[in-house]
Amino acid sequence: MTEEVKDKIVAFLAESAGEQKTLSIAKHVFGKDATCKMVNKHLYGLSKTGEIEKISEPDGSNPRWKLVPK
Repeated sequence: MTEEVKDKIVAFLAESAGEQKTLSIAKHVFGKDATCKMVNKHLYGLSKTGEIEKISEPDGSNPRWKLVPK
């Protein structure tokens, strides 16, 4: 994961002050033609370090991401 992509994701989640869908994050970071697949590895990487958290319905649907307060 590049620092630039990480910084863009963290900044976007901080500015939005709430949960964001994967596609919204992808489009913000990579542009209007972005796909979820382009950003997933970065999101899961940030999740492993504890910087962001994934939220979804009990059946795993409707995944959303939010910044973990420090």
